[in-house]
Amino acid sequence: MTGTLNVRTRTGVVWYKWLILAMFIVTIVTMIYTLIIRTPRAKQVAEQLQQEFNSLAMFPQATATHSDKSYKDAQALIVSRYSTLASYPELRAYYDTELPKHGWRFVSERTVTNWGRDPGGKTAHYCKGDWSADVEYIGRDTDGMSDYALALSWGINQCQ
Repeated sequence: MTGTLNVRTRTGVVWYKWLILAMFIVTIVTMIYTLIIRTPRAKQVAEQLQQEFNSLAMFPQATATHSDKSYKDAQALIVSRYSTLASYPELRAYYDTELPKHGWRFVSERTVTNWGRDPGGKTAHYCKGDWSADVEYIGRDTDGMSDYALALSWGINQCQ
């Protein structure tokens, strides 16, 4: 052999073919684990979150505008958006009373900005075990209406 490197093992198989086979097997095992174990668990948690969401009394002066539900292998999310004339302090006071009735505890609050501009938005974050609840107040628009969302999630925001 002039100028070539012999990369064959004693059995005559190129070593990197074993590496490709091992990577293929690991990928298949991971896909099966996700399909059989993780995704059904996420679906079950999504159903539990939906039941929890349905048990909560929504802010009385709000009108639901949109809702959505989704889950994937290690996450679940239930979110509903509302329109109201209420201010953030009114919403916060309401949910500070309503959520603890169902075992939720307040954890934090943060300001929400829109492209660096502060329209008065805030998010109140609550936890119940490893579930998370967020009341996100977007701010007032030009006609005085406020939009906010209530989201329950698992595997997205940190809760202990």
